[in-house]
Amino acid sequence: MKKITTILGLLFLSMTILSSCGDKDKDDKKSKKDREISVKNLDKDIDNEEDAVEAMITITKAQIELVEKAIGPPLLMMDDEDLEDRGEDIDKAEEDVWDKIIDEEWDEDDLEDADNWDEYEDLKDEFEDIMEDYFEKYSE
Repeated sequence: MKKITTILGLLFLSMTILSSCGDKDKDDKKSKKDREISVKNLDKDIDNEEDAVEAMITITKAQIELVEKAIGPPLLMMDDEDLEDRGEDIDKAEEDVWDKIIDEEWDEDDLEDADNWDEYEDLKDEFEDIMEDYFEKYSE
């Protein structure tokens, strides 16, 4: 009987430890907006070309996230009003970043020389591929 009690006690202890190390995202009480990629005040943190490209990368990631939510599985889809609001936020952030780039008088060559330009190009290609696939799928 003592062995059974010991085994059950160890089983209970191991289950308690495993459940406490579980996925916190499931228990997270954050709203959908809190889990989105933040595009607010991106232009405020731009001090050089690398920062500008990093801001452009963040905007592109937000655009990809928005498109995936718009055309993705029903569980990920957002309401039309939320999609429109999020799209406007992203467009405003992109406009602010480009205004900052223009104000700093960086041209495209300066930006292309930034160390993180390749990541931006890869993301833009991914975004274009997603949009192309979407239009092919729904234009027929």
